[in-house]
Formats: sequence, structure tokens, C-alpha cells
Amino acid sequence: MKDMLRWARCALTAILLLGAGAALAQGTVKIGVVAEFSGPFADYGAQIVGGMKAYLKLKSAWRRS
Repeated sequence: MKDMLRWARCALTAILLLGAGAALAQGTVKIGVVAEFSGPFADYGAQIVGGMKAYLKLKSAWRRS
């Protein structure tokens, strides 16, 4: 049983490492966000978008310097 768990861990680690290499090879990484933009929680959605835009603005200014 322990050998089977060890083998499964090794296989999972190999899969994750191979996937990480493929992710690093990409030029652009797109991130999706699920948030409310209407109804009673629309204010939270606007705050989330504002925070993401502020972060991206700061991050792009940091990369240029």
C-alpha cells in the first residue's frame, strides 16, 4: 500500500512539473475572474475590477523601470 502511494506521489509530481514547464513557455497568461457586476453585490465587483486595474498599472510601471 505504501509503495502504491509513493508511486502515485511520484507520478503526480512528474505531471505537475511537466505542466509547469509548459506554463512557463507561454508568453501571455490569461486569468479569469468570476464576480458580481449587477444586483446587490455590484459594488464588490467594481472594487475587484478597480483593484486588478490598479495592480496591473503598478506592475507595468515596475517592469518599465
